[in-house]
Amino acid sequence: MKKYLLSVVVLAFVSVNATGNPFEVNTNIQKIEQEQDVLLGELKEIALKQEEAAEAAEEAAEAAAAKGEAEDDDAEEETEAAAMEATGTENIESEKVETPAEEVTAEEERIKKVKEDQALIEQERVKLEEEKRAQEAKAEKRKPKKRKLKKKNWL
Repeated sequence: MKKYLLSVVVLAFVSVNATGNPFEVNTNIQKIEQEQDVLLGELKEIALKQEEAAEAAEEAAEAAAAKGEAEDDDAEEETEAAAMEATGTENIESEKVETPAEEVTAEEERIKKVKEDQALIEQERVKLEEEKRAQEAKAEKRKPKKRKLKKKNWL
C-alpha cells in the first residue's frame, strides 16, 4: 500500500512540475519577442545617448576651432570630457576613452559583419537545398521502373 501511495505522490509532483510545457512554441516565441523588444529599446536609448555625445563633441570641437586653439591635445581632452559627460560613463580600464563616433562605427562594422555572415549562411543553405534536390532527382532516376507484365492466356 505504501508503494502505491508513494507512486501517487511522485506522479502528483511530476504532473504539477510538467504543467509548464517548455516546448510550447507560441509561448516561447512570445517571451523571446518581449525580451527582444526590451533589448531593442535599450539599444535605442544607448544610440540616442551616443548621438547626443557625438553632437556635444562636435560642438566642443567647433568651439575650440573658433577660439583658435592650436593644441590638438586640449581639443581631444575637451571632446572626451564632453562625451563622458553626455553618456555619464567612464572607461576605467583604459587610459583613452573612445569617442561616440568611434563606438558607432565599431557597432556599424559589427552589424555589417553579422549581415555578411547571415548572407553567407543563407547562400550555404541554398546550395545545400539544391544539392539535396539534385540527389533526390538522381535517386528517382536510379529507381527501377515497374514493368507491367502481360497476361498470357494459356488456355
